[in-house]
Amino acid sequence: MAPFAYPAAMGSIDVVRVVLGSGAAASNVAVATAIFAKSRHNPHTILWRRSPLHAPRLQAAMHLFIGLGVATGLVGTALFERRSTGHTVMVALTLPILAAAVVMGVMMVRRRVRGSLPAPPP
Repeated sequence: MAPFAYPAAMGSIDVVRVVLGSGAAASNVAVATAIFAKSRHNPHTILWRRSPLHAPRLQAAMHLFIGLGVATGLVGTALFERRSTGHTVMVALTLPILAAAVVMGVMMVRRRVRGSLPAPPP
């Protein structure tokens, strides 16, 4: 082995994972921030990209959790070798964040199915 080579050294695919994870997190956080800002005075329904967006704060929170969960998972996989303490901690942080995103998505679908939200326009 080379003097500075160790198993957790970042290869080219790890750099790609970190860049893509950071990009996904940044774009999702930007969308969540824009939705939060637009729904500041109207938390019920807003126009987003020329179509009504119902429960915008719930969708903004879902975007935020998806972005942070994906970024945490990809960066944790790239930085730590598998079955190390750091990798275990990152997985323990990622799973609840992604579970919260799934719960928010289910809440959105459930509200639409129950009839409390109108169907989206075709």
